[in-house]
Amino acid sequence: MKKSIYSIVLFDEIVEAIDRLAYIKNTNRSQLINDMLAEKIGLLTPQQKVTNIMNRISQLVETDSIQVKSKNDYGSLQFGTFIKYKYKPSIRYSFEFYVGNNEERYAVLKINSRSKSEDLNEHLERFFNGICYIDKKRFPEIYQREIINKTYTNSNNRFVREFLRGIPLEKMDDDSIAEYLSCYLLMIDDSLNYYFNHYNQEDVFNKIDKIYCQHLNNLNLFLK
Repeated sequence: MKKSIYSIVLFDEIVEAIDRLAYIKNTNRSQLINDMLAEKIGLLTPQQKVTNIMNRISQLVETDSIQVKSKNDYGSLQFGTFIKYKYKPSIRYSFEFYVGNNEERYAVLKINSRSKSEDLNEHLERFFNGICYIDKKRFPEIYQREIINKTYTNSNNRFVREFLRGIPLEKMDDDSIAEYLSCYLLMIDDSLNYYFNHYNQEDVFNKIDKIYCQHLNNLNLFLK
């Protein structure tokens, strides 16, 4: 949706009430008025679509081991979990959504641990590099399209996976986008737990490759 500036005349008391409600909802006056008008006439703003997607992801992903930690109307959704490795270090998964039409990115998945353990960080870096390799190899094979994401890693026990805009994502409905992002996150979680239970085995990434395919192989990512 394109935004423009309009001049409208409102009662001061209405604006004051809008501002109070916007403060409570942690948003701003313009966004709240947009949301209220869109709801009244039966439209969804881009922000409301993202909120629906985040709510659906929360339903699909949350388990006994993966808990929603925070969610806000600005397009941020965070989960917390832990891995079965020595002292059970915590891991944070977070989705950040980009609502602006000029953004190449649609969403970003970030995974990180605050642990200072060099041993753990070396394992995380090895795991993230392995997932990047599998992702770049399997995505075109499964969907018969070029990969529509960017994948970055660094040495600071952190993984960043970008999901880009484009024809495939633009043609997907909200439930399909939520299902795809949820399946990707659950694939990461299953793979991460498998890795830390079997990292001494030579074929550990062969198994993770199979986990990747099991989670993502049957998704209808591209609507025909």
